[in-house]
Amino acid sequence: MAMIDATGKPLVIRGARAFLLVVAVTWGLGTVQGSMHLAGGVSAGETVSDLRTDVVALALRALLFAAALVSLSGINRRRAVGRWGTVGLACVAVYLAAPAVALAWRAVWGDYAAPARYFAYSSTEDAVIGLLVAGSIICAIGVLIVQLTIGETAARFFRVPPPHTQ
Repeated sequence: MAMIDATGKPLVIRGARAFLLVVAVTWGLGTVQGSMHLAGGVSAGETVSDLRTDVVALALRALLFAAALVSLSGINRRRAVGRWGTVGLACVAVYLAAPAVALAWRAVWGDYAAPARYFAYSSTEDAVIGLLVAGSIICAIGVLIVQLTIGETAARFFRVPPPHTQ
């Protein structure tokens, strides 16, 4: 039996919309922050490779922001681009969250050192909390990926009715 909300839409669609709104806001704010950083010019400690890395990160954030908006529009219109765009963005989100899990796992076992541009954990308790939060988020996104990919409810929601012939 499909889980359906009060409006008659499957809950996986509500979850996909919520996910897309969160990533659109996150990547949109990241795009604004990155462009403000680049507009400020090169600071004293930055090299050309740091600037190149910032430009690539800004382009990636802008691309992901646009993809989230296109997928959100596709979900609202029951288009396949909404379904598969959400699956693709969810896979990107899991891929980008993997370093957080790896750093937390290392810190749980006592290695608190973090590479450049990452925050280090200060205690094992912080690392355990970080690992549980990151793992929970990744599991929730994984469930969304599975439901949108092979779930019958999502397939039925996005199925285009055949044209009526007379």
